[in-house]
Amino acid sequence: ETATVWIHDYHLMLLPAMVREKLPNALIGYFHHVPFPSFELFRLLPQRKEIIEGLLGADLVGFHIYDYARHFLSSCLRLLGIPNDYGLLHVDGRIVRVDAFPISIDYDRFVTMRELPEVQAQYHSLLDTYEGQKILFSVDRLDYSKGITDRLKAYRRFLEDSPEFLGQVVHIMVVSPSRPGVESYQQLQTDIDQLVSRINGEFGSSEWTPIVYQAQTLT
Repeated sequence: ETATVWIHDYHLMLLPAMVREKLPNALIGYFHHVPFPSFELFRLLPQRKEIIEGLLGADLVGFHIYDYARHFLSSCLRLLGIPNDYGLLHVDGRIVRVDAFPISIDYDRFVTMRELPEVQAQYHSLLDTYEGQKILFSVDRLDYSKGITDRLKAYRRFLEDSPEFLGQVVHIMVVSPSRPGVESYQQLQTDIDQLVSRINGEFGSSEWTPIVYQAQTLT
């Protein structure tokens, strides 16, 4: 079997080794879409070795930036005793390449879009609506890895510790629905709804709402 398999993200960190076991000659690539922690954090996981062994089933392990690749290589050395030679690991007679593949955005497209009349109209509408206030704006997919509830708790702490900013700042928070049929995501949605209501009820007034929450997907 000479299949080519491309595996994406932390949900499937054990899969490369499983595929390798079934298809020893497959060409397997894995890309990690989130930060890979330093060894000081990663070593706290009970299944740390199994996770590293799972990823080493791939021929190529990719990360966003070199720091994440370096953290992974450090864990390979300190947990399994496997050194690297400029990002190359020798594993069971195979060579595993570890490298950084930064993923950016279409910069020119976004800069050009900013000048479109409809975008400018929305921009000035926001400025008029929240005149005199500092705007904190965030867009996230509904996911427990995004830290949305932690951000809300931090914002509440900010309002509590700095009452002089009451009425002077607004957090516009857009959360795009995700995996509606999964119970843990439904619970996260409930937690966010409750936190937003609690913060707005505790600190808001008839003239000012601390959080403008939109559960929707923006174009």
